[in-house]
Amino acid sequence: MSEADSSLDIDALVQEYVSNKDWEQDKAHVRNTSEAVQTLVRAIVDTGSIDEYAMRTVYNLCQNDNALSPEMKKERIDDLAIDSASKTEINDCIEQGTGIVGKGTYSVPIEGYEEETYEFLKTVIESDDRETIDEAVEEFAALDIGGVQAGIISPILYFVHPTKYPISNDRSRTGMEKYFGYGMSRQLHQYIEDANKFRTVRGTYPFNEDFRHLDSFFNWIEQQDLAELDEAEIEGDEAELEGESEAEQSVDDLDIDDVSFYWVNQNREVEFNDEFLRSQDKKWQRDLTVLETGDIIFHYTNQAVRACSVVTTEARLTEMEGGEYYRVDVDTTRLDEPLPLVELREELQNSEVRQEQERYPLDKNGNVIQAYLCHLTPEAGRYLLETAGINTSDLVASPAEATNYFWATANPSIWSVDDIADGSEIFYNAYNEKGNKKRLFDAFRSAAPGDRVLFYESTPVKAIVAEGTVSEVIPPERDHQGGTTTDEQPETTDSDQESTSDVGVRIQFDRRIENITWGDLNAIPELEDATPITNGAQGSLFPLTKDEYETILALEEPAVDGVSQEALDRFEQKLTPPQINAQIPETLYFEDDDRLQREIEASLRSGKHIIFTGPPGTGKTKLAKAVSDGATAHEQVDGYRFTTATSEWTAFDTIGGYVPSTNDGGQELLFEPRLFLKCFRQDRVVNEWLIIDEINRSDIDKAFGQLFSVLSGDSTELPYERERTVELLSVSDHASDGELAEIIANPDAFPVTPSWRLIATMNTYDKTSLYEMSYAFMRRFNFIHVGVPPLTTDDGAVRTSLLDPDADDNYSTAWLADNPGLRPVLEASYPVITVLWQRINKHRVIGPSIVYDIIRYLDSFEHAGGTQSEALSSAVVSLVYPQLEGMRPEDQKQLIRSLTDTDVPTENGDINLDLDGERLKEKAADFFGINFDDDA
Repeated sequence: MSEADSSLDIDALVQEYVSNKDWEQDKAHVRNTSEAVQTLVRAIVDTGSIDEYAMRTVYNLCQNDNALSPEMKKERIDDLAIDSASKTEINDCIEQGTGIVGKGTYSVPIEGYEEETYEFLKTVIESDDRETIDEAVEEFAALDIGGVQAGIISPILYFVHPTKYPISNDRSRTGMEKYFGYGMSRQLHQYIEDANKFRTVRGTYPFNEDFRHLDSFFNWIEQQDLAELDEAEIEGDEAELEGESEAEQSVDDLDIDDVSFYWVNQNREVEFNDEFLRSQDKKWQRDLTVLETGDIIFHYTNQAVRACSVVTTEARLTEMEGGEYYRVDVDTTRLDEPLPLVELREELQNSEVRQEQERYPLDKNGNVIQAYLCHLTPEAGRYLLETAGINTSDLVASPAEATNYFWATANPSIWSVDDIADGSEIFYNAYNEKGNKKRLFDAFRSAAPGDRVLFYESTPVKAIVAEGTVSEVIPPERDHQGGTTTDEQPETTDSDQESTSDVGVRIQFDRRIENITWGDLNAIPELEDATPITNGAQGSLFPLTKDEYETILALEEPAVDGVSQEALDRFEQKLTPPQINAQIPETLYFEDDDRLQREIEASLRSGKHIIFTGPPGTGKTKLAKAVSDGATAHEQVDGYRFTTATSEWTAFDTIGGYVPSTNDGGQELLFEPRLFLKCFRQDRVVNEWLIIDEINRSDIDKAFGQLFSVLSGDSTELPYERERTVELLSVSDHASDGELAEIIANPDAFPVTPSWRLIATMNTYDKTSLYEMSYAFMRRFNFIHVGVPPLTTDDGAVRTSLLDPDADDNYSTAWLADNPGLRPVLEASYPVITVLWQRINKHRVIGPSIVYDIIRYLDSFEHAGGTQSEALSSAVVSLVYPQLEGMRPEDQKQLIRSLTDTDVPTENGDINLDLDGERLKEKAADFFGINFDDDA
């Protein structure tokens, strides 16, 4: 055993905890989580298999709602291939709140061990025998799966068997060593041994059988000021012994399970200088509500990480620059030496650092994504801290205080909230004109910057009209009147009055609140004991509990027809098309990229949809994805969907149709929306762009018929019923709030807004199929050609500079940005490959993507020991021949003969194509049924 802290009376501390801890409330929460986790594990086992996504979702249920929001948990549950009854049961539990594990890893990397993981979970859920489960844990631990240790597995074990297995995370392990003298390990293979130590402590002290009771003790004791807590205080003082809020801890107190790391792409200098973050909504690209006090943020701008900050307030709505925004204040430390992205990229892309983190700041190619707030793994956060030479103690010097909540009364005859509605401030003096303390003087004493305030205007308004934040507190230099209040009216001197004239709090206006009247407030039983209610709002500053504050805010009336103003605002945003700035990805090269960029931007900004046309392999699909991905940075666009058209497509695949209900054994048919409709509504109105690759593969009329009208600006009723007739609605930019509210409230209305776009691709060879479209459909599209540049100069020389890896900007430089390891093969073979490309394109145009495939094929072939001639011949057969289908036999033969040409003039001099002509002819006979007898 280790040495426990001998200065503490652990017996007395445990007794104090057991006496004061509200275990019943905690127990209800963990039992609800247990029900959710048990249901999920059982449902997964019933499917007969498990993958990383499902295992990760089990762990996600164990995390508290601050670590992973209920919405995200539900989304993950809905994506699983488990029975619908289990999904409903689990989502009901999520509604009530689930999880106790803090923030930490979001990946459970079981890839390659899926069968073993399935057998492990099967034993855990089906067995109630501890020895059997212990054996399963030890067998699973023996697999030594990287990144899967006690911190991940123990919460799952706990929620399935809460009286048999404890949670082993950083805090509980530290507590076991510090307070009970047991050395602990984070390694899973030590967990069974460590679990016995937890059982010993539970049996020695009066802890509940449920291991959460012991686990909560470690949370509780870390909140106590043990240096000032002597035995007499332990026995008699009950002052706020609960305090498990993470907001009451400094970063130094937080272990890696509690601190989350984020990355902000911060381009607004005012945010950087004034130390705050802001966003207009809660879309994932900028959702500031996920931030908690103590979280650590790295600020990225101008190609480098330039600062590190700590979150000091939770997100709050405030009015800024003419709009309503979420704002989070931060304490920023600027780096003496910025960290250039080019020096960070390799380590941040390391699989052990990046893991499977969603919303990571870098995409798979190492480029910074177009999002404001990105999520880092703990490993990435620690790496950046270490590289910047920052200790968490440098970031936060003292513990952050918990947020307090207040009610501030304004007398409209003296001043109105309208006076500060521009975002300015109002000063509330703690003393009256006679120098006496105002009623509820302690409210002024307890206020601190960052505290939240509701403004109430008295007669004749008599309503909560705004929300604000305490920006400054000016405390009294001396308490010259003791506990006297205005009710006692003592005599004061002029000097006393002067000393109190500037004592009080300054409050900043954040946002307006509508329709919370005095009558509404008095009708709520939960508010009948609130201080401002019991005092008739007679006073200036009243304390509120957090529950009272949130109960009042919950009374904000929906704006129109039962629809919230927030939902209306979100919908209204989508009525204005975004001003798209098309960005060409670094991994794509177009010789006429300026022209291409202008055409894309002009098309999208003018309300047109786009069809990219061109030969195979010109980058049409990647370009469509890049444009759509860039659009998601705009508030109007919620994301995009990608699909490839097929000849089998019908309206059932694209629009939807009736399917048997899963709730009654298939007795009832229910309408199920499919691909297109999901772009417009899911659990709420959304705007997800749609990419259709190779649109010419589908029977246009059969698959797209019901979408024609909407793309032409008309609404249409679909031949399906749910609660109402299913409708595709074309929503104009001048729709009224009432019309928008009606659409929001109707789950069978699928609105197509002016900011929605369909982007499609098609190969030039098949464009004649477009003639089958109606004119009304075609005129909604702009056709943008994505072609291949001329491969010869004006004097007929092949342009080898297009593939020269040492040139400044061409196809090779783009490919090397994607795969630097190709440089040797490019340097050795780019003249020959350019000639090969030119010879092919004289007869059948192929794009650079196919040439890129040839380069990679050549690289792999040479690693296997083949010659360049063999590699090129094999690459042509594998990658080029499939593109020659449909050509006239004579044209095919001419092309194949040209692949062995000699003395071809190029910018590098004459080049010989040293391919295996006989093999090319033999394979052509197999592929196309042609022969070269006349060549003899």
